[in-house]
Amino acid sequence: MNKPLDHFYVTTSIPYINGEPHIGHTYELLTADVLARYARQQGKKTILSTGTDEHGGKVQEKANELKKPTKEYADLMSARWRELGPMVNMSNDRFIRTTDPGHEQRAALIWKALENDIYKSKYTGWYCTGCEAFVTESTAKDNKGVCPHHNRQYEKIEEENYFFKLSKYQNEIAEKISDDSFRIIPKSRRNEI
Repeated sequence: MNKPLDHFYVTTSIPYINGEPHIGHTYELLTADVLARYARQQGKKTILSTGTDEHGGKVQEKANELKKPTKEYADLMSARWRELGPMVNMSNDRFIRTTDPGHEQRAALIWKALENDIYKSKYTGWYCTGCEAFVTESTAKDNKGVCPHHNRQYEKIEEENYFFKLSKYQNEIAEKISDDSFRIIPKSRRNEI
């Protein structure tokens, strides 16, 4: 019989700070808090972490729209998000900002550890800043060049990105899928991978 883990880590998504917190965000915090409190009642050493993502085009756009320096805007909005936890009596242990020096140092260490598994390359495609996502050529064409969620034109952009060397692990992954070490649910999706 497997021994239950003594440590339990709960994290929320880290929302972009381009808008005010709302009831949907509160729901997520409360759900995470319930999980963390339950784990603590079970005697597990528990960490509940939340925070804000202060990078990306949407954040820059909003700061520009308000004619504020990005860092000043980030500080203001992150404070608004930080207030949400105490308002609902959330028992979070950590509030992490992606602009915190500690977060940036840890992220740099992770990138360093992955240096043999990632590579830099240019990527060109149709992009929606509102979605913070690229879409395929066929999606852009089907939508007549306009994002249906944000009612704004896709932009054709080229940027340098990091890519994971999945091919390096292809045989191992295929073997684990085949012998069901990596269970894919539902099974009907197994061949897509």
